[in-house]
Amino acid sequence: MKHRKPYNLRNIILIYNICQMIYNGSIFLMAFYYLLIDGTYDITCMHTLSLDHPKKSIERWITYIFFMNKIFDLLDTIFFVLRKSYKQITVLHVYHHAMMVYFMYWVTRLYGAGGQYAVMGLCNTTVHFLMYFYYFNAGLRPKMKMNLCNTTADPETKEFPILDSAWPSTLICLGYLLFALKLGPIYMKNRQPYNVKPLMLIYNIVQVIYNGIMFSFGVYRVIINPAYDNKCMETLPLDHPLKPTERLAAYIFFLNKLLDLVDTVFFVLRKSYKQITVLHLYHHVIMVYGTYWVLRMYGTGGQYAMMGFFNSFVHTVMYSYYFVSALYPELKGNLWWKKYITRLQLAQFILLFFQPIHVLIFNPTCGFPLGLHLMQLAAAVSFIIMFSNFYYHAYIKPKPLKTQ
Repeated sequence: MKHRKPYNLRNIILIYNICQMIYNGSIFLMAFYYLLIDGTYDITCMHTLSLDHPKKSIERWITYIFFMNKIFDLLDTIFFVLRKSYKQITVLHVYHHAMMVYFMYWVTRLYGAGGQYAVMGLCNTTVHFLMYFYYFNAGLRPKMKMNLCNTTADPETKEFPILDSAWPSTLICLGYLLFALKLGPIYMKNRQPYNVKPLMLIYNIVQVIYNGIMFSFGVYRVIINPAYDNKCMETLPLDHPLKPTERLAAYIFFLNKLLDLVDTVFFVLRKSYKQITVLHLYHHVIMVYGTYWVLRMYGTGGQYAMMGFFNSFVHTVMYSYYFVSALYPELKGNLWWKKYITRLQLAQFILLFFQPIHVLIFNPTCGFPLGLHLMQLAAAVSFIIMFSNFYYHAYIKPKPLKTQ
């Protein structure tokens, strides 16, 4: 390229980015299913599957597809050379690409396919899907570069306890997972299940009232006397008279996501370990950690107020069910509305999936950051997949006949 002009590879790069999005998205969905939904692995100790395992061929094939994707990644460096974008060919860039190819080869040959490294593949394909989505949009519409991560963060949020730093939320989530998966079961190993019924009744009543108040406030501010333009729900300006109210409402919602973690503590103390599923843990952690980062990086309210609105309504109904079933255990099997709660949750995630799509299609000039649209879409898709899987196994899949 020394004596040549840079090649115009815009169309080729756009096609390459689309291929990478599809490629990484497909690997992510496969890994997501077998890691978090199907229960192929024990997430506390992820060994590679045994050679005679019925899903060994699938594990082997997914690993090979991921390895080939790492080779496919090398093409972007060729594009840099042909475009004479040499400043992008850094030591980090070359090291990362070469290490991923060579490392994956030796891990697969010496250790085998899958196992703990499947988590690396899940994380890697998630990041690469978002990365190539960014590259595609930046290449398609260069002006969008300025808007992908443009934020209007509220500096006042750091004044609230727990929101002042990422450490409290991080440590809470890690401690929660450690207690639910390891420390709690170890503590209860030689103990009888605790009778926490009185505490559960109080907890459920508190949650019904807490979520009911948030939902009522949401009805007033979103429907009756809206503070937002529902066609483009941007966070309120810092000098808006309702900004303190929006800020406080968002913080109260965040605290409620922390309070939600307590139900897992009850599961552990009652030794109801079958209720501590991957879906249960994922849902709680993502709601705490996701809400924290949205509040700190973007600010309070805006489009995410709709998520709080839907979520508080679903939780009001859900904790009402928990209260009645805890108060009258003999009625638990006869509460016909149990499966409708899962349907309600699925409806919530479907609405949250279509909300950003509607904004992007019909109001593309909306100032709500594209990066947060993507976060909402990714979270909605993951919840739809996991809750659909739960609903199928709980209410549709035929139960095995009991033998005498």
